[in-house]
Amino acid sequence: MILNHKIIIIILFLVAGLTSFETFAQKELSAKDAVIIALENNYQISIAKKQEEIAEKNNKWSEAGLLPTVVLKVGQNNSLQHNTNN
Repeated sequence: MILNHKIIIIILFLVAGLTSFETFAQKELSAKDAVIIALENNYQISIAKKQEEIAEKNNKWSEAGLLPTVVLKVGQNNSLQHNTNN
């Protein structure tokens, strides 16, 4: 009688252990799903999207050269040369 209870308990533990391992199994993916996940996690694509957002924010007439630019420089270009023979 005690032996039967031990066997039943062992079987219950084995069944419970097997069902818990099934929860860690990988999800089946189709080729389409795998490509979609890969594209969502692609670092280069996310960089390109961010660069596009930055370019849209920087798209201004002043950045494109619509208005002329004026540059003023002030300098003093004097030189002294002493060319007499001693």
